[in-house]
Amino acid sequence: MVRKLSLPPISSSEAVHKSMLSNRGRDTGPEKALRAALRRHELSGYRLNWKGAPGRPDIVFPESWLAIFVNGCFWHRCSRCDLPLPKTNRAFWRGKFELNVERDARKRKDLKTAGWHVITLWECEIKKDVDRCVRMIERRLNTYRPTGRSPRRPSSARIGTRTRARHRPPRTSSAGRARTSGRTRG
Repeated sequence: MVRKLSLPPISSSEAVHKSMLSNRGRDTGPEKALRAALRRHELSGYRLNWKGAPGRPDIVFPESWLAIFVNGCFWHRCSRCDLPLPKTNRAFWRGKFELNVERDARKRKDLKTAGWHVITLWECEIKKDVDRCVRMIERRLNTYRPTGRSPRRPSSARIGTRTRARHRPPRTSSAGRARTSGRTRG
């Protein structure tokens, strides 16, 4: 059974409110830094927040069955950083962080059960040495041995992806004639 959290408390100041609104769930600074490093190292073939993997990891290499989570140290409670709880509404934040940690563990377990390799990279690791993080990913990709199976998107995610006809009829102008590209045949 998944525990739920009550509504968040009212912010103690306008500055705190604006700060909380600016927090993002995807395309965070550490994710962007890691993706830039992956491109620099010419590692391609990954998907972002792919629905085909349980828990929708931040970065997925589907052909290698590799799922990568990029965790923020504050929100996911990095043990190396050991950041303190916010000073106000401590009970709320303690419960929120416990739920985040439980959800992270559940997502990792679901992925491993489904046969995925899982790497969790922390914000502090990426900031300290993003190239080391990429080398870790490269090692995992290089040790992959194909099993003959490939993860597929759920059928609900494929709906509508190939609905367009390969050859569309020409668009018509307001006068009912087919439009041309402006070139004349000669």
